[in-house]
Amino acid sequence: MCGRFLLKTGRSPDAVAECRPTDRLPTVVVNGDGRPQVEEMVWGFVPRWGRPKESEAVINARLETIDEKPYFRDAVQSRRCRVPMEQFWEWRKIPGSKKKQKCRIGLKDRGVFSVAGVWEEGFDPRTGELRRGFAIVTQAATGSFLEIHDRIPVILSKEEERIWLGGPVTEALAYFRRRGAWPSEDLLITEEESAPSPQADFFV
Repeated sequence: MCGRFLLKTGRSPDAVAECRPTDRLPTVVVNGDGRPQVEEMVWGFVPRWGRPKESEAVINARLETIDEKPYFRDAVQSRRCRVPMEQFWEWRKIPGSKKKQKCRIGLKDRGVFSVAGVWEEGFDPRTGELRRGFAIVTQAATGSFLEIHDRIPVILSKEEERIWLGGPVTEALAYFRRRGAWPSEDLLITEEESAPSPQADFFV
């Protein structure tokens, strides 16, 4: 969680709308002047100290422990980003079946929104090349969303984008941990044709 999302706005007409790990995707970072700047990165985070073709890339980071884990501890201090999307997908278990129900999740009041992320310049585990990659920050789900999954991306309001990108890390983390997950009643959830879980594509 989260292993797929949709983004068409602001991208090339030839770009595949369903975004997956290892894709190069637009993120928003803060530049040297303190202003938001769009930058393409690979979805797959590798720490700066990782060895070429040995370190594993990860696609998600937990809000609850992101400042404690060596993988993300440095990045969350000064390399936070936001990841624009229009919807994301999650797979809900179907009782009594090996299949999973594919669920598409968006916001009721916005077409495009952002979720919290962190980025790092590390060695690509497939090619050994130095590149920038990001992970999406998740937190414990609440309310009716728990029927789908126990984790959900840290969704940002327009005002909260500034807090995540530019605020002191201790204040930013304290704020989002206190705020909790985006309210389930404000999510637009649509069930799609059942499909295999994307677990095989997940990074460990």
